[in-house]
Amino acid sequence: MTTQTNISGYLNVHKPIGITSMETVRRLKQSLPKKTKVGHAGTLDPLAVGVLPICIGAATRLMEYAVSGTKVYIADLKLGYTSDTYDAEGTITPLDPSMTIHQSDIQQVLKLYIGRIQQIPPMYSALKRNGQRLYDLARAGLEISRPPRPVDIFAIELLDYSYPSLRLSVTCGSGVYIRSLASDIGDSLACGAYLTALTRARSGSFHLSDAILLSDLHQQDWDYIKPLLKPIDFTLQDLPISQFTDDQSTRLIQGQTITSHSEGNLSHLTDYRAYDGDLNFFGITRLIDSVWHPIKMFSKL
Repeated sequence: MTTQTNISGYLNVHKPIGITSMETVRRLKQSLPKKTKVGHAGTLDPLAVGVLPICIGAATRLMEYAVSGTKVYIADLKLGYTSDTYDAEGTITPLDPSMTIHQSDIQQVLKLYIGRIQQIPPMYSALKRNGQRLYDLARAGLEISRPPRPVDIFAIELLDYSYPSLRLSVTCGSGVYIRSLASDIGDSLACGAYLTALTRARSGSFHLSDAILLSDLHQQDWDYIKPLLKPIDFTLQDLPISQFTDDQSTRLIQGQTITSHSEGNLSHLTDYRAYDGDLNFFGITRLIDSVWHPIKMFSKL
């Protein structure tokens, strides 16, 4: 295996069912040079499949940008039942499996969950309370109060319905628990519901159509993986561009500020992608009071 250490970029991995996001990272690390920093951007439950952005090398410093993009999920729900974990791994309890739920009723209920809503995280989640994971407390038979959190759901589309099976497409921001959404929809329909399958079809700039199966990456060598990497600025496409001379670029990388003499339509207090004279990306800058400030700088990659 190559000993090359200048590794930076993203892999768009198609996570399979049955393993955690951290296990996905562990398997990928076996194919990378030792001590390479690797992290995932946005956790997927073991029962979920689909897009899992993997940050490698210097890209781990931009993880918040990889996490924050719009998400699209394909969610399969089963109506008429509840689950203590809100998914198929929990204890399933029938409520009224023989009841009739009309598609028009579902369409009306879905409207309640579009926009900025307050969502209570599930007990079976990795959130911490007093240093303990909620799922550890849940497995110990404890249930504690969880304050609702604001989350953004931009659209919910009904893709298929034949009672008790319901398939939805959910477009949302970061931090949305689709398991909680499934349970809440069941509550609003007064019939109960839990999540039976989940596919993440998009995460920011990463799409399922060009995701690479983990099985095609596991135990491959670096020469195989390197051409598959997305560039380090791949997740920053929503940021405007700032361009500097090579001398200015060097000064910013060294932590110095640069006075702006021609602002034009530039926005203050906005993050910018920073490029040198040859359009090589070298970091993130911010314009404050007509002065460019280095926010996150990288040595020339």
